[in-house]
Amino acid sequence: MLPTDQLEAEPGARENAAIAAVASTLGAHVKDDAAADAARTGRVLLRRDAHPKMHGCVQGELTIPADVPAALKHGIFARPGVYRAWVRFSNAHGLQHDLELDPRGMAIKVLGIDAAPDERLTPEVSAQDFLMVTHDAFFVPSPVEFVDFPMALRSGAFSLAMFFVKRRLWGGARALAMSALRVRDNPLEMAYHSQTPYRLGPLAVKVRCRPSEKPGLASLLRFWFRAVPCNVVMTAGAGLGFTSAARAWCSRRWDGDALRHTLTRTLAAGDASFDISVQPRTNTSMPIDDPTVRWSQRESPYQTVASLRIFQQPVNGEDTTGESAPSQAAQMMGSSGEHFSFSPWHGLKDHEPLGSINRARRSVYQSIAMLRTSANRGRLTEPSVVEFDRIRALAQSPSAVGSPRISAEV
Repeated sequence: MLPTDQLEAEPGARENAAIAAVASTLGAHVKDDAAADAARTGRVLLRRDAHPKMHGCVQGELTIPADVPAALKHGIFARPGVYRAWVRFSNAHGLQHDLELDPRGMAIKVLGIDAAPDERLTPEVSAQDFLMVTHDAFFVPSPVEFVDFPMALRSGAFSLAMFFVKRRLWGGARALAMSALRVRDNPLEMAYHSQTPYRLGPLAVKVRCRPSEKPGLASLLRFWFRAVPCNVVMTAGAGLGFTSAARAWCSRRWDGDALRHTLTRTLAAGDASFDISVQPRTNTSMPIDDPTVRWSQRESPYQTVASLRIFQQPVNGEDTTGESAPSQAAQMMGSSGEHFSFSPWHGLKDHEPLGSINRARRSVYQSIAMLRTSANRGRLTEPSVVEFDRIRALAQSPSAVGSPRISAEV
C-alpha cells in the first residue's frame, strides 16, 4: 500500500480559473432550472446542480466491526462502533424520467462522530459524508476538462459525444456510459462507488458500497425491458425536435418515478443492507490526479470495513397520505433530503478527498450550497442525532407497519 504523501500535484492558476468558471456556470444553471420549475409548479426551490432528483432520503445505521484489517483502521473505521446514518438516493442529471439512462447516486451522512474541530475538514460540520455513483471512475480527469461539460450535457446526446471526441477522453466517455448502464429498477440493488480517491489515514483509497446479498437478474431485466423502448422514443423525439412530446408519451406509458416507488415498497416490507469496502492504492498505475483511470481490483481487491443497514420505514411524504406519525416521518425525511448539504469535504481529515476533481468539489459545492441557502431562505441544515431519533420514533410507531399508500400507479 502506498502512502499519500507528495502524490498530488499543486493547483495552478489554470485549475483555479477553471474551478471559478465551473462554479459560475453551475450556479447559473441552478437559477435557470429553479425559474423553469417555478413557472411550471409555482414553487420556488433551488435544487442541487448535480443529483437534483431524489428517490428518497432514508435512515439507517453504519456498523464498524472489530475485525477491520489493522492497516485500514483509520478515521471512523479505527474502532468498532454503531453510528446513525442518513442515506439519500438520486439521479445524477436533471429531473428526468427514471428510465432515461443516467448515473444513480448514493450519499451517506454519518452522524455522531466524536472528533475535535481541528480533526475535521470543515470544523462546523460534525458528520462524515460519503458520496458515490454507479461506476468506479469519473468522466473527466480534471476541472479544466470539466468546464465545458455542463453545457455539452444540456445540449443533447450529439454535443455530449463530441465533448469527449474532441478531447479524446475515451476513458471518461466509458466511465460516464458505464455509470448510466449499471442500473436496475431498485436503488437498493445497485453498487455505488466514490469514483475519486480519498485519504484513509496515511493511505489513498476508493470507497464502494454494494448490497450485502447479490441481486438477482429480475430487477435488471425489469429495468431494461422498459428502458430500451423508452430511450428509443426519447432519442427519436429529440432528433425530430419533439423532446417534450416524447418525454410526455413515455411518462404516460411508464412510471417516471419508478425508482422512488420501488424504494418505497421495498423499505415498507423490510430492512436493506450494504457492505462498505475500500480499495487501497498499491502502485503508481493507480493515479490520484486522473480519476478516469480505473484501479485494478486484481492488483488491489476491495476490503470490507463497515456495514450499512437501512431500516424498514416509510419513505417520501409525497407518496403517503394522512396525518399519522409514519406519514409525518416520511414528510420530514423527504424535506431533509432536499435541504441537507452533502459534500466529500464534510468529515474527518483522515478521510480527506484527494486529487484536483475533489479540490474543485470543495469550492463548487460550497458555492452552490451558499446559493441554495440564500434562495431557499436558509433552510439548508446539518442534521442532529436528536432530530434523527425523533424522526425514527415517528417512523417506528405502530401504524408504520405495512406499506404506505402509493399515490401513482407503478
